[in-house]
Amino acid sequence: FSQVYGAVTMNNTLCLGLFLYVVWLQGLSWTYTSEVAITVGSTLLVGALAMSRTTFKSWTGPAVLALYPLSIYLVYVF
Repeated sequence: FSQVYGAVTMNNTLCLGLFLYVVWLQGLSWTYTSEVAITVGSTLLVGALAMSRTTFKSWTGPAVLALYPLSIYLVYVF
């Protein structure tokens, strides 16, 4: 499992770094604070769940899937 977590971390870091570099290079304004904060929060919640155990109960699937519409609602509100 550690190889998967390492690959996911490297992919996310590379994509975020490249995105921030393009924003900086083009001199674009940053207007995505709420979207990024909510995405990072959802990722941390799922990551904490994934790090806490190696097997998961059936109820964790719908709970994690419910984060998507919740995230969309929170972006709409904020």
